[in-house]
Amino acid sequence: MNKMSLKNTAAQRLFVALNLSDKARARLEALPKPVPGLRWLSGANLHLTLRFLGQASAPCIIEALKAVRAERFYLRIQGLGLFQRCGRVIVWAGVAPSVGLFTLKSQIDRALLEGAGLAPEAVNFTPHITLARGKTPGSAAMRALLVNAGQELDSQYLVTSFMLFSSLLKPGGAKHLVEQEYLLA
Repeated sequence: MNKMSLKNTAAQRLFVALNLSDKARARLEALPKPVPGLRWLSGANLHLTLRFLGQASAPCIIEALKAVRAERFYLRIQGLGLFQRCGRVIVWAGVAPSVGLFTLKSQIDRALLEGAGLAPEAVNFTPHITLARGKTPGSAAMRALLVNAGQELDSQYLVTSFMLFSSLLKPGGAKHLVEQEYLLA
């Protein structure tokens, strides 16, 4: 993730996320990539999205998120999975259930509602880290990746902050910029 910040008042494509530890990022980057037709995200873009905001004003969101009060917690990344919809596929790394994670998510949603007037998302929160996207159906290579690499994936780290990111869409993929980091107690 690029540490440069835009912090302008124009609407930007924003999201709130957890950055990964260097060790967790390295484990995910080292996964075998045997499935043709998938576009793997760069290691710099790996994160766990807590809330996608879409087009919004960064200063307003930065201020609203200052109200979040949550404790540090451990996050365990384990296993791989697949979302399939309309001929598209997303390969993701799973996250073990965590009271700390869901408490933080709840605090973020409340701060965005009270401080920025943003209603909670209509979809259920399914914590995951997107690794790859493509049009590849569930092939034998895909199943082997999910079973074999997924069994070996188990990484835990201490979450000490969350971040507000802006996302610049480019032909080669999105570039995520840190707008603000918020430390956890």
